[in-house]
Amino acid sequence: MNSIWSLPASTRITIFAFTMVSLAFLLFSIAYVFISKRNKYIVAYLISLFVVTLVNAIIKTPLIYGLNDVACDYLTLINIVPIVLSVFVYLKNKSWLVFIDDVYLLINISLFGFIPYYGYIVGATTAYLIIRSILIFFKAYKESKEYPGSMAIKYALDELNEGVMFSNAFHQIIYINKAMINLLSELDINSYEKINVIYKQLLDKASRKISKNDFVIEINNIPYRFMISNDLGQVTAFDVSKEESLLKQEESNRETLSNLNENLKEQLSNVDKIQKEKELLNVKGYIHDSLAQKLSILHMTLLMDKSTDLREIKKLLLDLNISKDLKQDDLSYLKDLLEDIGVSLTIEGDLPKDASTASLFIKAIKECSTNAIRHGNAKNIKAVIKDDCLVITNDGKVPDSVSYGNGLKGIQIEVEQLGYSMNIDLEKEFKVEINNK
Repeated sequence: MNSIWSLPASTRITIFAFTMVSLAFLLFSIAYVFISKRNKYIVAYLISLFVVTLVNAIIKTPLIYGLNDVACDYLTLINIVPIVLSVFVYLKNKSWLVFIDDVYLLINISLFGFIPYYGYIVGATTAYLIIRSILIFFKAYKESKEYPGSMAIKYALDELNEGVMFSNAFHQIIYINKAMINLLSELDINSYEKINVIYKQLLDKASRKISKNDFVIEINNIPYRFMISNDLGQVTAFDVSKEESLLKQEESNRETLSNLNENLKEQLSNVDKIQKEKELLNVKGYIHDSLAQKLSILHMTLLMDKSTDLREIKKLLLDLNISKDLKQDDLSYLKDLLEDIGVSLTIEGDLPKDASTASLFIKAIKECSTNAIRHGNAKNIKAVIKDDCLVITNDGKVPDSVSYGNGLKGIQIEVEQLGYSMNIDLEKEFKVEINNK
């Protein structure tokens, strides 16, 4: 059998040195891959490759091999382990280079010692192994730079302003960053307790609960939101000052809006009440004016010579009806009443088409006619209507000043409501003028 021992001593020493270098690079590669949390099959494969290479180097030393060469030959069967693992590595990563590694592993099994130049082939595959180890090392080093390892992730979590905490299935804390430790310390909570104990203490200190595992705690007047997930497996805490401020502002706005709504309802109720009172006042004023007018005419009738005509008095008494809706017929009826007591009412022009203006003019003519008879003993009353202008005059006694009773006050209010103006002239005759401004 061709053996590695048939090679010159210098060649065997070189192969051994190559093997040691390969072991060093494999060891570094395993460390990088393990820290980077790479595929478990790759880690297992590299570890098995390291162990097998170390065993091959040991059993090929003269001292070990000389003790029991048969046992050493059987120990080379350990090379089968990484060969089997290489199949899983290929299936997971599609890396065909592992099959070249299998050549090195197979050659190192002593059963293949019958191959010609076996010792030189072992030397060549060992040289390949060192190159392969160097390539694996640099590849792992490059990946460790591209993909952060667990230490890099831990450093990043430690520097977060937000609190982070993780626990295992037994509720034991396996990681807690500095921010979370400080927050728990401010709350007088021991960070070495189990997560379920910490959870209960946090829940008791909650100032506002969003849900069972989501609540807000005030720490040094700063609101922090604690969120717990994965069945107490993960706890995070972060500052929600802005969110809470916006929430309080929204609640304040909602309360202000509610108050404004109540005030508006109250004001609308007052407006409705005022409107009803105003309408009632208008009706009362109209009733007063109508009654005063007809009673004044009745009084004048009784003072005249024909007051003994009971039919006329009966007619007046029966006609003391009150109607809020004023129409053109009211003026015709008024003229007839005045004629019965010897007073002439002349109306020139037609009432305006606008119902409100027409109603105002009718009220003004009736009020001024009543006042002219009662206070001025007038015999002739004249009303001139032109467009939106009304002028009323009479030949009665002109008073020294104008006395605004309920009747004139009511007319004045309606004039202002319609945007009109009313002027009373006492120079030559009693003259009332209503104009559209």
